[in-house]
Amino acid sequence: MKPRISFGFLECRVLKLCFLLMLASSAHPLFAEPLDWLYDVEVEVPTRSPAIAENAIQRALKICLMRVSGLDEIEESDVIRSALEEPSAYLLQYRFETVTDPTGNEKDVLEANFDKKLIMELTQRARLPIWPADRPSILMWMSIRSASSSSMLRTGNSEGVRIAQRARDRGVELVLPLMDLTDRQLLNASSIDGKFWLDVREASARYSAELTLAVSSHQNIFGDARLYVTVWFQDHRESWIIDKVESEAAGIVALDHAVDFLTDRFSIDRAIQHILSIEVSNIDTIHSYSELLRYLERQEFIDRLEVASYHDGVIELEIYTPSAAERFETLVDPDLLIGDDTQADVQTSADSLKFGWQGSR
Repeated sequence: MKPRISFGFLECRVLKLCFLLMLASSAHPLFAEPLDWLYDVEVEVPTRSPAIAENAIQRALKICLMRVSGLDEIEESDVIRSALEEPSAYLLQYRFETVTDPTGNEKDVLEANFDKKLIMELTQRARLPIWPADRPSILMWMSIRSASSSSMLRTGNSEGVRIAQRARDRGVELVLPLMDLTDRQLLNASSIDGKFWLDVREASARYSAELTLAVSSHQNIFGDARLYVTVWFQDHRESWIIDKVESEAAGIVALDHAVDFLTDRFSIDRAIQHILSIEVSNIDTIHSYSELLRYLERQEFIDRLEVASYHDGVIELEIYTPSAAERFETLVDPDLLIGDDTQADVQTSADSLKFGWQGSR
C-alpha cells in the first residue's frame, strides 16, 4: 500500500520567521560542486563470475539512469529494454572489488564505470528527464520513536548505511550527523519531535549541506510509522505528514521526498526540444573562447551546440536543449555566465539570451 500524504499544520509564525532569517544569514551558494561519481556505480554481488557480472551491470545501468534523470525508478520503455539487453555497450570498464561498509562488514561488489556521452545519448532517446550534476547536498536529522524508546539516526549505524545507499542510488550527497557529544548538547529526539527548529539550525551549522531535512518517525505496535517531514532549502520550507509507512522504510521514504523536492525544481523534462540563440560577450581571447565551449559541452542539459558567428568579442551560439530559456538562465553558473540585465528592457525572442563571460576573470 502506498503511503498516504497530507500537508502538516503551520507552526508558530514567529519561530518560522526567526528560523528562515537565521537560515538565510548562513545560506550556502545555489550552485554546488558537480558530482563526479554519477556514472560510477557499485552493486553488491554474491559471487564473482561472468554470469553474475552481466546481471550486475544491468542493475548498475538502471541505477546510473536513475541518478542522471532524478527519477526514483526507471520504467522499461522499448528504448530502455533494448539498452538493458546489452548494458555492456554503455560501459567504459568494470571490476570486482571487496569493500568494507561503515558498520565494518565486508562485501563483494561490482563497480561499473559508464560512458557519460553514451548515457546522455540514451536518456535523450528514451526521453528521460535530465538532472544537472551540480546538486545540493542533504543533511538529514531523524528521530525514531516507538512506544518504548526513542533514538536519533546517525552515521555508521545500519539504518544510516541503508539510507546512505539509497541517497547514492538517487544521485545525491547525503550528510548524516555524528550524534556525538557536540550534537547531543544541541539537540535530541525531542528537539525534532517538538519542532524546535532553532536547535536544528544551530546543530546544522557544523555540517556542510545546502538542504536540511528533519524527520520525526512515530512507530506503532503494528509496524507502521507516521512521518513528519520538513525540508529547508534557501529561503523555502516545505512540510509533509506521511501515513502508513513501513517502519523499516521510513528513512528511505523521507529521503525520497527530499530528493523529489529537488528534482521538481531542477530536473528538465525532455518532452520538448528547444533551440536557444545565445549571445555571449567578453570572448576576447582564444583561451576564453575554448573555456566557454568546454564549460557548455560539460552541461548535461545541453544536447548539442553550434557556433553561429563571432565578431568583436561576441560569440553567437545555437544551443539544443530540453530546457526552455527561462529555466536555462537558472541552470548556468552565475559565477561564469552573468545575465545581461538590458535584455529585459528590449524586445527579444523568447528563445534568445545574452550573457557576459566571467570565467577568465
